[in-house]
Formats: sequence, structure tokens, C-alpha cells
Amino acid sequence: MIRRLLPSVLCIFLSPLLVAQQAGQTIANPVLATPSQASSATPTSAAVTIPKGTKIEIVSLDDVSSEFAVAGSPVRFAVAKDIVVNGVKAIHAGAPVTGTISEVKRGAAQHQWASLTIRVKEMRVAHRVRLRLTTFDPGIGSAAGDLAMCVLLFPVCLALEKCGEDGCSKAKDSDGQQALLPRCVSERFWVRSAVTISSAELDNERAAASAYPAISCARIIDRGTIFGQPGISFVEFQ
Repeated sequence: MIRRLLPSVLCIFLSPLLVAQQAGQTIANPVLATPSQASSATPTSAAVTIPKGTKIEIVSLDDVSSEFAVAGSPVRFAVAKDIVVNGVKAIHAGAPVTGTISEVKRGAAQHQWASLTIRVKEMRVAHRVRLRLTTFDPGIGSAAGDLAMCVLLFPVCLALEKCGEDGCSKAKDSDGQQALLPRCVSERFWVRSAVTISSAELDNERAAASAYPAISCARIIDRGTIFGQPGISFVEFQ
């Protein structure tokens, strides 16, 4: 009798253990599969926001002179330095920027000073995202900005003064010198309003950056530091 009951008793006690073992194996498989599935869905880049007031330095790629320039003609520039936001390169050095000649005055001896006005209002990130630019730092208050502008322009005003025995006056140009923007001269701009760039657009910018031509300048000259060359001083950016 005991021998007949022994197999039944063993089945009763061992069945819960077998069920638990099978359940553990069933649960283990999905746990092992989850990380690989999650990693494949992770985007390569996270979206970033370029804040208002971010400084962007651009460099001229061509020689432009008021002697030959025509209003409405494009002027080529490129971003001089990477723009990094939260450790991510939002804009790569070499990204193209296009300006437009908005006004030209040719220098004429004893007649008029030369001037060359170039407008750079925006650029495109990854050829799609519009980034509006301004020549004034939005982070500076109007009073402080006016004061800084006066300080920067004071040496230029002195250079334009013609002094003689009767004192100083803003005389007309005596030699007809032209306004000149040489290649490899940089100018600073600031982002006018914040722009968010998606992860897909960042990937597009990274892919496009591989085709950006190298900026072939042995030295990039900051135009804001040049006051000894009147030709460059006669160039204005908007």
C-alpha cells in the first residue's frame, strides 16, 4: 500500500517545484532580450536648443571691394568655430553662411568716402533649420550696447578726421581709397532668438559637415580689432 502511494505523494510535492522552475525560465528570456531592443531604439543624438545670444563667428571666403561690388550680390562666409551646446556640436566649423551686399559707395578722390554694407540676417543649420542672426548681442542692454559701440567706433572716427592748421574736420577722401573686405576676416554675430534642433537635424548637420570645405586661412583676422586699415573700416555689417 505504501509503495503504491509513494509515487503519488512525490508527484504532489515535486509538482510546485517543476512549475516554478519552468516559470523562471519563461521570465528570464524576455529580460535578456529587452536591453538589445531598447538600445536599438535609442536615437544617436538628443535634441538641443541654441540659446538666444549665442555668439557665432563667421569668416569671409572672398575678396570684396567697393570698386567692383554690386548691390544685391551674394558674399560667401563660413562659420569659423564649432558651436557646442551642452556638449553637442550643434553647428560645425565650415558651415556655409551667405550675406548680401545691400549698399555700395565707390571711393572717389576729393569727392566721397567709400563704403560697403553687407547684410547677414540668417543662416541654415543642416540646410534646413533657420537661425536668425544679429550684429548686436541681445544679452547687452541698450544703454550698455550704445556705450560699447561708441568705444569701438571712437578710433574709427579719429581715423576719418582730417587735421590741418585750421583744426580738424571730416574732409572728403583725398585719394579715392575703396572699401575692402579681404578673405579670412572674421565678424561676430549673435543668435537673435532661441532655436531647437531635433536629433534628426543634428544627424543631418553631422553628415553635411563631412562635405564642408576646409577654411584655407593661415590666420583669421578679427575685423573688430582693425583700425589701422581704412579700407576694412569702411565695411559695415547689418
